[in-house]
Amino acid sequence: MRGVGEQKKPESKAAKMTGSEQDEDASRVKTETAPSAVSSNLSAGSTRIAEPTGNVAGVIVTVNNAVKFVVAKFQYRAVPSVGKVLSVKRNGEKVGQIKVTAPIKPPHATADILDGEIQRGDTVE
Repeated sequence: MRGVGEQKKPESKAAKMTGSEQDEDASRVKTETAPSAVSSNLSAGSTRIAEPTGNVAGVIVTVNNAVKFVVAKFQYRAVPSVGKVLSVKRNGEKVGQIKVTAPIKPPHATADILDGEIQRGDTVE
């Protein structure tokens, strides 16, 4: 029951749609947003980095050797915890070590460079 002075809330567009109209609207949104997000990243001139697969836990996506800091992209289920020390490899050869620091926002984690000259695209294990 509504009290005196309360107004009826207007129905949203989604509430007025039938089930099939909602399905069509949802599929239209998916097809419109997904390709544009991918194409905007590629058209911005960004270099594609290999996705981590197999034994590789992650890939270095950002490096600042001056302050000994990196950002690594991991598989969602493979993001390491803060304090974990990991090896960094390039072409299968160990080139350094990193120690995971906060913040961690899956699939990305920040880390301090403990040793080595790390480059973007190096793998983390």
